Amino acid sequence: LFSYLYHDYVTMIGAACVQGQGKLGTRPDYLLRCRILANNLTRGLIPGPFMHDVPLTGGDKWRRPVAAAYRSFCRPYAQFPQYLLLGKTCRPPRLECESVPTFYYRQDQAKGKPLRPGGPPVRKIETSLETVATGSFTAADGSVGTVIVNATDQPRQAVVHLEPRRTHALHGADGTPLVSKFGRDGQLSLDLEPFGVRFLISR
Repeated sequence: LFSYLYHDYVTMIGAACVQGQGKLGTRPDYLLRCRILANNLTRGLIPGPFMHDVPLTGGDKWRRPVAAAYRSFCRPYAQFPQYLLLGKTCRPPRLECESVPTFYYRQDQAKGKPLRPGGPPVRKIETSLETVATGSFTAADGSVGTVIVNATDQPRQAVVHLEPRRTHALHGADGTPLVSKFGRDGQLSLDLEPFGVRFLISR
């Protein structure tokens, strides 16, 4: 709530999930960590994961997709700072996408069990997350920038419901203009590659 209200006044770092448990803590599903990083982008926060979780090369089956997500989700900040860094947060358009199951571990002294010797007692919590995240920002010139992010390592589809009274232009994460599928009913259909990012500018 604080970052939503004061985004245009305060630069904030968006931390990844479960960073306060130390080296004996437990990692969530990698998909959940990727979603947290996507949320950082859609809220206009500077992504702040532990650097050893996002290696430039190599890594295990957990770190590789998290690092790929981190690198992809950092790209739009250089191209669209007037929205992501200097803009005022506003309500994003309605978006439709599928959800996927995920999980995390919560420390539970009463019912939990350690995952490793010396680790904290934890309980596995199953949940689900939407595969695509979105956030919008109003720039000083009155235009609205909407970032749309595939938070998973699989191709995904999404439908964005647009305001009919505005004109819209779609861009890639690097600023490249893209041909878009704008329907007559004010819907934008997107095919997103793994960890794909699109930026929609509405005027």
